[in-house]
Amino acid sequence: MDTGTKSSKGKVVVIGGGITGLTAAWRLREAGREVTLLEADARTGGVIRTEEIDGFLAELGPNTLQETREETAQLIEALGLGGQRVAATTSARNRFILRDGRPRPLPFSPFSLFLGGFFSPRARLRLLAEPFIRRAPPDSRETVAEFVERRLGREILDYAVNPFVAGTFAARPGDLSLRHAFPRLHRMEQEHGSLIRAGVFGRRYRPKGPRGIFSFADGLRVIPDALTQRLGDAIRTGAQVTGLDSRPGDGWRVRVKTGNRSDTLAADAVILTVPPRALQPIELDGKSFETRLSLEKRLPAPPLAVVFFACRRDQVRHPLNGFGMLVPEREKRKILGVLFSSSLFPGRAPKHHVSLTVFVGGSRQPDLARLPEVELENVVRKELFELLGVEGPPCTLRHAFWPSVIPHYPLDHDTLLGEFDQIETDHPGLLIGGTVRQGVSLGDCIGSGFALANRTEKLVTETAQT
Repeated sequence: MDTGTKSSKGKVVVIGGGITGLTAAWRLREAGREVTLLEADARTGGVIRTEEIDGFLAELGPNTLQETREETAQLIEALGLGGQRVAATTSARNRFILRDGRPRPLPFSPFSLFLGGFFSPRARLRLLAEPFIRRAPPDSRETVAEFVERRLGREILDYAVNPFVAGTFAARPGDLSLRHAFPRLHRMEQEHGSLIRAGVFGRRYRPKGPRGIFSFADGLRVIPDALTQRLGDAIRTGAQVTGLDSRPGDGWRVRVKTGNRSDTLAADAVILTVPPRALQPIELDGKSFETRLSLEKRLPAPPLAVVFFACRRDQVRHPLNGFGMLVPEREKRKILGVLFSSSLFPGRAPKHHVSLTVFVGGSRQPDLARLPEVELENVVRKELFELLGVEGPPCTLRHAFWPSVIPHYPLDHDTLLGEFDQIETDHPGLLIGGTVRQGVSLGDCIGSGFALANRTEKLVTETAQT
């Protein structure tokens, strides 16, 4: 039952309570705007999900943050969280890649790359040819797989880039557009003609500020928790947005369903920050985004299962002296990778215990991600036993299933971005951001929140002046 329409004067409605929506709403409220944030779930934070379990600290979504964008530092400082930062341990520099059935350390310096034994002599010689390979035309469309094989060779693709893409996007390199998934690599080739030359001479590609990986003493949840506290009663959880109706000259009407109650909010501007799966059913002037854009096909986001596995230290033969282990597709295993969670940051496990975070599914094997918890545990235990020497049952186990978590940017993503632009042009006061448009890392999402808030502030100010 409709309960009426509230006044829209100077009001902004933000849809989506993940890190992008929270950041945008907080920035706007700091600027003095009247903001309402609507989140369909019972909690804010989106994919950030930190839990304390039997003395262990588990991250069931993103596990780390890196200060590659200045907005990340600005947010942490403004929220007063700098003192809670925890840097990754020195051993986290070690990265393991499964090769020939066993975890092997990945070279992390040019010296170890060319003189070590991880890559074959043929692959190392192929790398020496990279500076002499012609750059692609500026408007070329290449997948990550096509780009890497062309510039670096097949072995680097199979045993370095393929597992890295699985760990970042839960995708295959052939699933992703280079220019949209890894725009920095595209710019490096275009501006220097070579990745190696860009690495040597291209200082502009090196992120500003600290580059180390970090988290917080209480996990990544401290960021959405702090933003949620700052926003207070501006947040409505359990609020499912069903439709948006534009009224030229009279702002927006946002249709919301909360339990059995339906109401309509009026606003001068609406910010959409939800992921593809949540965006699909929302109607815009009576027509859903799925009908308008075919998002399920054009912005796929396959399922991912995360299994937090904790046990006694003496149950594991591997020294766990690193960040974790990624699994190339050529190895034909049933997991994408494992983070050595208790080795990555201090204080994540009780004394004489360790914790691992295992990722299953993605575009490689989506059906495995959907397995019931007991079956998935059996798969994970078998893989951990064979690959890391983990024996016996876990003392603690937690399973999180994400039915659609990380969108993949395919080759025609330019076209979809153009259609988002056109929707905004045709519907003044509507702004669309977040992972559907502006990157999938936590840093990208925070940066998107800043950008959306800045654009909205400018729009609302200009509207008030006319």
